[in-house]
Order: sequence, then C-alpha cells, then structure tokens
Amino acid sequence: MGHFCFPRLGGLRLWQSAAVLAFFALLLPLPTHAAAPSKPLGTQQSADARVEGLVRSSGGAPLEGVRVSLVGTSRVTLTDASGRFRMGNVAPGTYTLRAELIGYAASSQEVTINNGAQALVVVLDQRPLALEGVTATAQAAGRYGAERAAAGARADIPIRDVPQSVQVLPRQAISDLGMIRPSEIANRVSGINPIPSYTGAGLGVAYFNVRGFDQGFPNVGNLRDGYRDVGYITPRDMANVERVEVLKGPSSVLYGPTGALGGVVNTVTKRPTAVPVREISLRGGSFALARLTLDAGGPVGGSDRLRYRLVGAVEQGDSFRDQVTSDGWFIAPSLQWVVDASTDILLGAEVIDRDFTTDLGFPVADRSFDLPRERWLGEPEFDRVLGSAVSTSFQLTRRLGDSWSFRQGLNFTTAEMDSRQTAYFGGFEDDGRTIVRGFTRSDEASRNLTVQSELSGQFRVGSTRHTLLVGAEFAQFDFDFDFLFGNDSNIDAFAPQYGDTNTGDFVSFGGTDLPNENLAFFVQDLIEISPAFKVMAGARFDRHELSRRDRDTGEVLAETEESQVSPRIGAVLDLNTSASVFAGYATSFVPRIARADRGEDTFDPETGQQFEVGLRQTLGGGALSYSLVGFNLVRQNVLTRDPDAPAEFPFRRIATGEQRSRGVELDVTGSPIAGVEVLANYGFIDGEVTRDEVFDVGAGLVGAPRHSGSVWAAYQLSEGGLAGLRLGAGVTAVGEREVTLTNDVQVPSFQRVDALLAYGWNAWRLQFNLYNLFDEEIYHPQEQFFIVPEAGRRIDATLSVGF
Repeated sequence: MGHFCFPRLGGLRLWQSAAVLAFFALLLPLPTHAAAPSKPLGTQQSADARVEGLVRSSGGAPLEGVRVSLVGTSRVTLTDASGRFRMGNVAPGTYTLRAELIGYAASSQEVTINNGAQALVVVLDQRPLALEGVTATAQAAGRYGAERAAAGARADIPIRDVPQSVQVLPRQAISDLGMIRPSEIANRVSGINPIPSYTGAGLGVAYFNVRGFDQGFPNVGNLRDGYRDVGYITPRDMANVERVEVLKGPSSVLYGPTGALGGVVNTVTKRPTAVPVREISLRGGSFALARLTLDAGGPVGGSDRLRYRLVGAVEQGDSFRDQVTSDGWFIAPSLQWVVDASTDILLGAEVIDRDFTTDLGFPVADRSFDLPRERWLGEPEFDRVLGSAVSTSFQLTRRLGDSWSFRQGLNFTTAEMDSRQTAYFGGFEDDGRTIVRGFTRSDEASRNLTVQSELSGQFRVGSTRHTLLVGAEFAQFDFDFDFLFGNDSNIDAFAPQYGDTNTGDFVSFGGTDLPNENLAFFVQDLIEISPAFKVMAGARFDRHELSRRDRDTGEVLAETEESQVSPRIGAVLDLNTSASVFAGYATSFVPRIARADRGEDTFDPETGQQFEVGLRQTLGGGALSYSLVGFNLVRQNVLTRDPDAPAEFPFRRIATGEQRSRGVELDVTGSPIAGVEVLANYGFIDGEVTRDEVFDVGAGLVGAPRHSGSVWAAYQLSEGGLAGLRLGAGVTAVGEREVTLTNDVQVPSFQRVDALLAYGWNAWRLQFNLYNLFDEEIYHPQEQFFIVPEAGRRIDATLSVGF
C-alpha cells in the first residue's frame, strides 16, 4: 500500500513564510467596531429593494435553517449556517415577515421596505415541541431552485450578481434522482458529461468533461466545501452531500490551478444543525444492491450552541458486469460550536473505504460495440481494488461587526489505492476476437493540505457599494504511484475463458512522486455602481512549484516553478426586478509535468481564456428561473495521451497546440405550477483542435457531444387521499462523442428515461427509482484509453424512517 507522511511544511522559502505570516497578522488586529453598524429598518436608501438580516435564539446563538418569508408573496428563503438571510428584488411596500423553525416559537413582524437594503435582527424563543406522528425538516420540501452558491464568488453574493454561469443541484433533486455516486451529477447540469474512473465505478470517484474539456488527470479540478478535492483516487459518497454547485469556466482567480478550464464541481457536505435530524434508510435493488444509510444531527445536550451531524453508509452489491462486485462503507461526523453571536467553529471528518472488482470496460475499437454490455474482460481471481480516504477539516468564522467577517479554514485529506487489473491498452487482434491483456498492479497514494484565510465585507465609497474579498491560500499536494507490469494474457472477448493466473514477475514502470506546493493571494470586489449595474473584478497571484521524483530514492527527475496572475472581470446589468444580463472574461493556468514523455523534462503550463455572456430571469414571482449562456473557451499546451506511445509506456503524454470550445447552454429550475418541480437543461458544444502538429486541425474534442440535455419533473400531491405521493420522470439525451483526438472511434448517442415513485406517511417514506427504463445501450469514453458501458434497466427501492 502507499506510504503516508504528513506534508512537508518546511518546503516554503523564507520569504514565502514571511509573506503568509504578515498577511495573517494584518487581518487579526481588525477591531470589531471598525464596520459601521447598519441603520435601522426603513432608513437606508441605497436603491435596490431587499431584506436581509440575522435570526438568532434568545440566548444569542445564530439559527440555521429558519424559514423566513414575506406573508402573501412567493418570497421565501432559509437562513445559512451563520443565521443570515437575504431576499432581493422585493417591491417597496409594507409586509409581514415571518420566521419559523421547529422547536422555536414563530415570529411575525411588520416591515416597511423602501428602495434600500433593509436590515433586521429576528429573535426566536425556544419552546417544547410535541409532534404526534408527524416528522418535519428544515429543508424547503420540493424546492429545486437556489439563490446562492458559495463556490460562485467565494463570498455572500447572490448568484444573480455573479458575472459567470453558476448552477446548483439542491438536496431535494439529489434525493429524487436517487444519487449515491458523484458521477451521477453528470447531465443534470448543462454541458457536463461523465469521465469514468479507470478502475471502474466502484470507487465512487467522479470527474467530468465540462464545456468540452476534461478536468485534468490526475489533478482533478473539483472542490469539496470550497477546498480542492485533488486526486482521482479520492472516493466520495453522495449521502453526505447537501447540494452540488457547478461553477462554469476558469476558476483560477478563486481556486488556483485546478486544471479545470471548463468548470469545477463543488460538493457541499451536510453540516450540524440546530434542528433535530434523525433518519435511517434501507435501499435495495438490481444487481443485489444492499445499502444502509444513517443521517443524524441536532443540538448536543439540548444546547443551541453545540451541534452535531453524523452521516454514514454501508453497502454491498454486484454489477451488471459479469464477475464484478463492490462493497464499502463511510462515516462523516461533524461538530459546530457557536461560541457567541459572532464566532463559531466547525470541525469535520470523513472516512471512506471501498473494496471492489476492477472494471476497465472495453478496448477503444468499433468492434467493442458488438460485445454484450455485461461482458467483463478481467480475471476473477486477480482483479481487485482496495481504496480508502480520510479527510479532516477545521473552520473558524468570526463576524466583525455587521458588515465584515473573517474565515480561517484548513483541510487535510489522505487517500490510497492498491489495485490489480488485467489491462488492455490496445485493440483487437487481426481475428477480431482476441484481446492482448497484461497483468498490472498499481500502488497509489495522495496527500493534500490546504490552508485558507479570508476577509470579506461591505463598505461604501461615494455612491458605490463594494463587497470585498481578500485572502491567502497555501496548498500542498503529493501524489505518488508505482505501476508494475507482469505477463501478457490473451482472451477471446466473445467467448471468454477465465482462470489464467500466470501473472509472472512484476516489473516496475518506475515509482514516481509528484509533490507540488502552491502559495496564492487573491482579491475580488463586487462594485455596485448603480442599483441596476454591478461590476466584479478580481485577480489571484499563484506561485506554484511542481517536481517529479523517484519514489524510492527521492531523486529529482524534473522540476518546474511558475508564477502567474489570473485576472477576472465581468459585469451584471439588471433589466428589471426579475431579469439580468451578464458578461465576463477569465483566464486560467496549470503547471504541468508529464508522468512519462518523449524526453522533455517539463512542459509549458496549460493556459486558457474564456469569454461568456448570459441572461438570467425568474418567472412566477421567483418560483421558476432560467439562465441562457453563450461561451467561448480556448486553451493552449494541452497534455493528452500520445497516440504513438509504445505498449510499455501506455501513459506517455504529449502537449498539443490549441483547442477551442464554444457553445450555448440553457438551464431551467423551479416550480412552473404548484406542486411541480422541474430540472431541465440543454447544451450545444462546438469543440475542435484549432492548432496542432500531431492531431488534425478541426478534429473534434474527446467526450464532448455536440448536443446534450435532460428534462426531469416531479409532482407532489399535498391534499386528498393520496397526499404524500410523489411522482417523477425524465429523459436524458446525449449525442455521439469522440473517444480519441484521432477521431477514429465514437460512442453512439443515447436517450435514457428515468422515473420516480415515492409515498410518505407519518415518519415513513418508500421510494422507487427506475433507471434506463427502456434499456438503452449507453457508452462513455474514458481518457482515450477505454470505452465504458453503462447499466441497462434497473430499479432500486428505498425505505426511510425519521425518529
């Protein structure tokens, strides 16, 4: 198994350490009285009409999950973890504002809203709660929409004020769709297609093709609670995900060199809550799936200042693929201490373990589509993967007066994977039946430490209002691996005979260690020039050190050091209270060292640029919203698989010249009519190689369908004899995709139909999810190495009880 050690904090040079310490020192002395307090309700006259404020208990603790509404209107929201709420685009007038939370007496008060930011503090008194046969939660049931996403601006800024495409998949949609693997996020947001893990689906690893570009291998460019979720061997489970945020386009200005030019996916984990949550779910279904899930949380010892959350799952099952099995477990405890009305501390951890059969799919060849989908080409007595990960996090949030806040965060994640697989990087032999396999082993491990410090707040300069974010980040990621190759073994793919155990002596491909460090400083300012016009500008300075070393001796084989300033500029214009247009420009860079190459020690960094324009609008008083976006992405120095790589070096990489992706995206979420929730999207991608000396100019990009989209709708009956019944159905359609940049093999288009049938009574809920109802044949390209089939028709049943 991979060896582990704590990250090398001493790797920073003296001036880098001094810079970090100086930056933190500047932040800490800020007095809490530096920010001007908000004016009383009705006295502020800044121009856009909105209500914002804080809900706390009578003991002074902020309350999360409070339902805040303007009675008689469709305006409703939930308070965040700091007790804050905000409702924008409210017509001036006098309203009744109501705040409700289970276990507390509801509060109603009359508010007069003028053309300004109306600030409130709402206090709720705790009261005994007696429920007879009724279970309620703080989640707004059935709501697919969202007004905020932490990843979009890394600050408390509404999505409508961010000049970039940001989409949110809330918990209700995740539950309705029955997601248990992160890869199932694909196709639920426009322009996102899955890239299967090279070990198979059992590990729970997910990375994506976004807007025509993959997210970078092996430094996958996703986020977990705003931290880079680095490493494709880090498994995850959707049971601990509260919502998914998708930030389209380059994210370097906020998150550094993620390698995800097309976009990043931020999974937000479940947090401790003041509202008691206790639920157990048992799920079973096709391919012998058996899964038990626990979600519990609430106050500790009756205190509203100390809260916990405990999420866990254990599962086992087979697969639609012959000989393939999978089992595993995970547990994720977290604890929040509300020190006082201004300070809270959050501690979290996640431990996950997976044991499953390796499944590489099929070789890259048209002949593979003649094989039955269930055909597996490995060896039952050999192929196996053991994967595990441990993640810990710390976050301190301190509110400095009414307008400023400071956040200090830390995340440390370790992961390891030990795999045995019979790999086949070539195609079929001349007979069209035989595949030459090779017995291979890998020993892989990753460690990722990220430290973040941020200061954010609002202030005025003349007639303009600013929402400022400044921060520093230090990240240290180390990925080490060793690939070993044994004997070759042939198999007839159309009539396989398993049982070859002559692996021979394994020879190392060369143990490699890829340590890198990144130090960054960033600043972002949302400038409200007028009530209808806002400009967002930002920049991030990154200093990145990356090396390739011999895993056993520590000898430096290659190294590079890069510094880069990544700018971002954009503007939002409100056309009226429900519609706005935006435009934005952003850049990215990713330092690169290939794992194996044609002799080059290093490659120039990959660079990218994006320009996008969009329209956002809400309909029906905010019940339904849509965004229509056009984009143009260009990237240079793209590392890709070498088409001339010899069999003994299948992972050899080369840098290609330039690729371009442009297109249009449409996303629709919300409730068009009472009781109906809709999640729909469409993406058009025109992607091609625009400059290169190896691949043909005009070649289509790997994994990027020209057309793709999905429509999902759920209907909830709330009255009558069938109250509690929930029905859902949807279709996903994806066009054909290229498997390699040589464009000689394509996976076919598909249309998949899914359905939902659920019924809830008292504290119980029974849910049936039907996938691929008409048994469509579906395939996905995997990093130009393999073609991976998707399961045919299947059904899962989940029984849940709250207590």
